[in-house]
Amino acid sequence: MKKDNFLRYKRRSRWILLSGILLVVVSPFLLIQPAVLQFFTGKGDIGSSIGGITGPFVGMIGAILVYLSFEQQIEANQTQRKALRNEIMQNQIKSEYETLDKHLTEIKDEFYKLKYRRGLLAIQLNHPHRGSILEGGDAIEAYSHDIKNYGDQIYLDTIEFEYGVRYFFLLINTFHEQLTMSIVPEQQKFYLARKFLYFYESKIKWQMQLLNRHTLESGENGEQFTRIHQEALAIMKKTEDTYKLYQVEPII
Repeated sequence: MKKDNFLRYKRRSRWILLSGILLVVVSPFLLIQPAVLQFFTGKGDIGSSIGGITGPFVGMIGAILVYLSFEQQIEANQTQRKALRNEIMQNQIKSEYETLDKHLTEIKDEFYKLKYRRGLLAIQLNHPHRGSILEGGDAIEAYSHDIKNYGDQIYLDTIEFEYGVRYFFLLINTFHEQLTMSIVPEQQKFYLARKFLYFYESKIKWQMQLLNRHTLESGENGEQFTRIHQEALAIMKKTEDTYKLYQVEPII
C-alpha cells in the first residue's frame, strides 16, 4: 500500500514538472502578444513583468527537480539495501549448507572411529576374540552381542566405547535438528538428507536393530547401555520420519 502511494505521488510529481516546464516555455510567447503588451504599457519594464510572472513557476520546477533527485537517491538506496539483504541471505545459506555438509562428514568419521576392545576382565578368559579391537559397525555389533551374552560383566571394558557411541548418536540428532531448521533451499536439503540416509541405510541401521534386538533378549542391563538403547530408539524413530519427509525408500 505504501509503495503504491509512493508510485502515484511520483507520477503526479512528474506531470507537474512537465506542466511547469511547458508553462515556462509558453508563457513568454503569450506575454508578448499585442493585447498583452498593450495591457503592460506604462506599467513598468516588460522583462521584469515576465520575470515576475514566470519566476514562481521556475522556482516550483527547481523544487520539483530537487525532490526528484532525492527520489532517485531513495530508489538507489532501496535497491542497494535489497541487494545487500540478498547477499547476506545467500552467504547465510552457503554457510549453513557447508556446516551441514561438514556435520555429515563428522558423523561418518566418528562412526569409523568407534573402537571396541573385547574381553579385558579376568572373568572373561574364555571370551571369544578376547583382546581384539573392532571398529565402526563391527564394534557396535560386537558390543551388542557381548551385552546380550555377558551383561554388566563387560562394563569396565566398554565405558569409553559407550560414551563414544553416545557422542555419535548426539551428532546424528543434531544433524536432524539443524537440517529441519536450516534455511537452505529444499533441493539442497533433499541432497543432504539423502546422503545421510544412504549412509545410515548401508552402515548404521543394521547395528541399531541389533542393539534393540539384543536388549530385548538380554533383559536387565547396565544404566549406560540402557541410555544407549533409548537414544538408539529415538534416532531410529527420527530417521524413519526423515525417510518419509524426503521420500527415500528404506532397503531393510
